[in-house]
Amino acid sequence: MKVIKSFLWVYLILEILAMVYMSDRIGFMWAFVEVIVSACIGTLVLLNTKMGILEALNGLSAPQIDPSNFVRGNFAKVFGALLLILPGVLSDILGLVLLINAYFILRSKPRDFHKNQSQKDEIIDVEVEEAGERYEQTK
Repeated sequence: MKVIKSFLWVYLILEILAMVYMSDRIGFMWAFVEVIVSACIGTLVLLNTKMGILEALNGLSAPQIDPSNFVRGNFAKVFGALLLILPGVLSDILGLVLLINAYFILRSKPRDFHKNQSQKDEIIDVEVEEAGERYEQTK
C-alpha cells in the first residue's frame, strides 16, 4: 500500500510540475482550454465506447476480432478516455497513448487457425503388421 501511495505522490508532483510548465509556456488561458477540450474529448470517447463495444461484439460473434484483442482494446479505450477526462498534461498524454494503442488493437486482424489445419488434412495410408504374423509367414 505504501508503494501505491508513494507512486501517487510522485505522479501528483510530476502532474503539477508539467501543468505549471505548460501554463508558463502557452499561458494559463490556453492551458485551461486544453483541460476543458481534453475532458470533452474523453467524455465523447467514453460515450461512443458503448456503440463501439456493441459493434465489436458483432465482429466477435463472426470471427473478425480476436477475443483477447477485444478485451484489451476496449479496456485501453475506456481507461484512456478516463485519463483524458482527468485534468492534467501527463494524464492527457497517457490517455492519448492508450487511445492510439486501442485503435490499433481493435483494428488488428484475428489469428486464422484454419490455415494450419489445411496442411494437416493430408491422409497417410499405413499398413500395420503384427510381429507374430510376420514370423508365421516366414516359416
